[in-house]
Amino acid sequence: MKTNLLRKIQFSLLLLVAFSCPLLSQVEYTWDSHGIGFKASSDMKVTVNKADEFEATNGKITLDIFPWQDENINHDDLADATVAIAKDLKFDNIHGADALEIQDFQGYYVMGSKDGVEAIIMTLLDKESSTNLIVTIVYETGSQATAIKIADSFYAYDK
Repeated sequence: MKTNLLRKIQFSLLLLVAFSCPLLSQVEYTWDSHGIGFKASSDMKVTVNKADEFEATNGKITLDIFPWQDENINHDDLADATVAIAKDLKFDNIHGADALEIQDFQGYYVMGSKDGVEAIIMTLLDKESSTNLIVTIVYETGSQATAIKIADSFYAYDK
């Protein structure tokens, strides 16, 4: 009886460790040029970190961020801009599009695909500054939930 209970406890601990590892592997990435942060898996590697572009990838997901400095942009402009970007990219399948609010940002997103490649495009307006962002997250089929978690994790901070 003790052996059976011990095995159950060991199995429970093993499951706990196995399910917590993905949570523990989430890290924060920051783009100090614009005071932007987000969370993603620790296997993401920053490949570009310049004032006019930030890129990180792990082979399954690639995230690109571009600043769009203009204090005159409003929420309606972001909606139009996001739809225009999706049209310019000639998405052949749109999965969703809507307004969004993520912590310090308001904006708009379009989810879709082109030639089997999945992507999320977001335009974000920092509520406290004139920093606006164009974000693209391109991901492999099966990585949509992870891409959405990254998209939902954006925040602004004081530089």
